[in-house]
Amino acid sequence: SASVVMCSTPEGVMVSGRSFGSINMQLILEKLGGGGHLTMAGAQLGSISMEEARKRVTEAIDEYFKEGDSK
Repeated sequence: SASVVMCSTPEGVMVSGRSFGSINMQLILEKLGGGGHLTMAGAQLGSISMEEARKRVTEAIDEYFKEGDSK
């Protein structure tokens, strides 16, 4: 229902989230300082490792579901 892609750039780790609408990517990526729309959102995480970025994204997703923000 959704996907998250991360890539490392000289500016830091960029995160892009997409969904078919059943998962609110905007709410998830706002937890990481980003924003967007229900089905498309993004965030810039700064100069951190990919492993730290993965951890933060996973925590944001877990928090989203614990809060009951899913449709």
